[in-house]
Amino acid sequence: MKYVNDTGHPALDVITKAGNLWNGKYNLGLPKDWPRKKYSTATQLISPPQLAALMETYGDKLTMPITSGWWAMFGSILHQLLSEVDDGDYFQEWRLYGEYGGWKIGGQMARINIDTGVVEDYKMCSVWAYILGGKDEWEQQLNILAQLARDNGQKEITSLRNILIFRDWSATNAARQKGYPPQPFAVVEYPIWPPENARGFIERRVYLHQMARNGEVIKCTDDERWTKDECWAVHELTKDGKPKQTAKRLFRVKDHGTADEAREAAVKFIALDSKANCDKGIDESKYRLLHRPGKQTRCEKYCPVAAYCDQWRLLQIAQKAADGLYDTEAVKKIVAEQMIERKAV
Repeated sequence: MKYVNDTGHPALDVITKAGNLWNGKYNLGLPKDWPRKKYSTATQLISPPQLAALMETYGDKLTMPITSGWWAMFGSILHQLLSEVDDGDYFQEWRLYGEYGGWKIGGQMARINIDTGVVEDYKMCSVWAYILGGKDEWEQQLNILAQLARDNGQKEITSLRNILIFRDWSATNAARQKGYPPQPFAVVEYPIWPPENARGFIERRVYLHQMARNGEVIKCTDDERWTKDECWAVHELTKDGKPKQTAKRLFRVKDHGTADEAREAAVKFIALDSKANCDKGIDESKYRLLHRPGKQTRCEKYCPVAAYCDQWRLLQIAQKAADGLYDTEAVKKIVAEQMIERKAV
């Protein structure tokens, strides 16, 4: 995959070139004389099988805006820099392998102390990702790495943790907001799975990825698409009449049947809540009701193979249907646009 400068500023061509230079140095760790089609990294294994399979097929033809790929590139550069720090107690950037279901799985550990059984990784992320509790994939990845260590003779794993580096940390927010991290770093511990659970997880993921690479359609789940459900959000207003950042309550369409029914439930909530909190009767001036359309966030903004994905194409058609635009011409247009994108990529 190649980075392209989408900023409109020629001066930033140098950053784009640096990204492509760094990509050229990336090493999947494919063992010598082992077929590529029977190999996966731990990172690929926890990714959606459909995405990974499409990347295998079309990856060399893809481009990514540098504005979308910058932080991932910077994170990998930081990994490399930290690996050059001399730390006698730890093996750093140590690559291990295991065989599951006829595939070889490779994992590169940022840090492991073989004497104490501590496994660590670095993650550059947003503060919001930390506040929301992190990502399931982080726990999965660490447990895959732990199992690969066991497969290679590590007797005991005592701790799995990520060292989080916040790319958008603010000292001002840290001083003002409750629950905001006090430093631009955090160390998070994760549960250690029993070995049989870790092996079972790896085997299931290998099976799904094998099916996807063999042409089976393994649809991405709502979680994998980072789906945001359509809903009506009830926001209290600040003193200057602006909606507060966090909604007081959400009324999801999927919980109420239709968008109209969800909105009606939200309106009733406002009426009852304002009446209960106002001696003079209903006071709806303290609330703002906002509509949040459903979104497939990963598909829309971050999936590099969306132009090749039939599931995403059908989801777009379904959205058109929900918007009352489902007719022959609309469907033809969406399909035509997808085919044009495929040819262009």
